Amino acid sequence: IMREREVAKFAQAAARSEKMASLATLATGAAHELGTPLGTIGLVAKELERAIDRDRPKADLIADAKLIASQVERCRAIVDSMRSEAGEGYEEPRRMSVADVLEEARDNLPRGYVERIDFDGEFDAQVLGPYRSLCQAVRNLMKNGLDASETGQSIAVRGRVANQTLEVVFQDRGKGITKEVLDRVGEPFFTTKEAGEGMGLGLFVTQAVIERLGGRIEIQSELGQGTTVSV
Repeated sequence: IMREREVAKFAQAAARSEKMASLATLATGAAHELGTPLGTIGLVAKELERAIDRDRPKADLIADAKLIASQVERCRAIVDSMRSEAGEGYEEPRRMSVADVLEEARDNLPRGYVERIDFDGEFDAQVLGPYRSLCQAVRNLMKNGLDASETGQSIAVRGRVANQTLEVVFQDRGKGITKEVLDRVGEPFFTTKEAGEGMGLGLFVTQAVIERLGGRIEIQSELGQGTTVSV
């Protein structure tokens, strides 16, 4: 029985690797297609900013031009992050504290989300891995919990270290997940969010990042009781 479980686990890992390869191909194609127009938009925005500045226009027009340029750079960062997390790029592993990862992940949440996280427990453990990818993975878990919760509700993030093992638990107070949906959670491009609110890649990529570090993710949920994600 144990051997059958090991074989099944290996098969799941192999299937996940194939899916990651497909995702890498998708991200590479997107990066190639988006690269030229993003570069053009960035160049034009810079020129527009200089022209407006010379003519001494209203300050808000300059701010708009700067915003265009900043959003282009943000798009570049998102595409690069997709490529890295999908295995297309390589990020040098570094030693980091869990507290720093959680803080960085929290600070990059959308406006109105940051203050809705309650931290408790031990977060001073050190881990070795890709900093940017790990921060994005943790951010995905925070945002999923906050999206599932009612407006204004907070989520709990608890940390514990025992027997050289770090456990971080993300617990929301949402409506919970049905067993049918729970069985599919983590599949690429599967999402329960409204159209335009998510691609269904967040948890899939998060699982891949955690597993590459030798960790695992467990999800428990009951309707009406919320969802708990343990890393």
